[in-house]
Amino acid sequence: MKTLQIEELDHIAFMPYGFALGAVGDGSRQDHFDKISNLRGAARVNLAQLHAPRYEPTERIIVDTIERHRFSSQSFFPLNVGQYLVLVGMPTEHGPPGVSQLKAFSVPGNVSITYKPGVWHMGISVLDGGNDFLMLIHEEGNAGDCDFASVESFEISR
Repeated sequence: MKTLQIEELDHIAFMPYGFALGAVGDGSRQDHFDKISNLRGAARVNLAQLHAPRYEPTERIIVDTIERHRFSSQSFFPLNVGQYLVLVGMPTEHGPPGVSQLKAFSVPGNVSITYKPGVWHMGISVLDGGNDFLMLIHEEGNAGDCDFASVESFEISR
């Protein structure tokens, strides 16, 4: 089975897939709503609270399915999370990316992330702390909201 190493989140390395928001630190205000994308006029914004799965330190992280939202960005705002995992990959000519084209990032619980429309990813997962998030996405309530793809099983290594 192939193995993918987790990297610490680097805002620059994450930019092809979306953007990350952390503490400003200087008391200034930074507006980011214009980076949120909705590519379907009939889709409505959905702000949802979710309880994400948590991987215990000794548990293997095996991935065999990824997903994407072709027409909407998707944002996650951790509420009580210590550290969480994001797995991302760009679409290819032939569909979802292969393992070698994926990146796994460990994200501190005080940083929010937004995926660009069309970016393949696994479901948000917690590595440490609580597991409550707010999620922001545009949805029509039909099959066009989310695509799932099976991939060759691989392990994410801590």
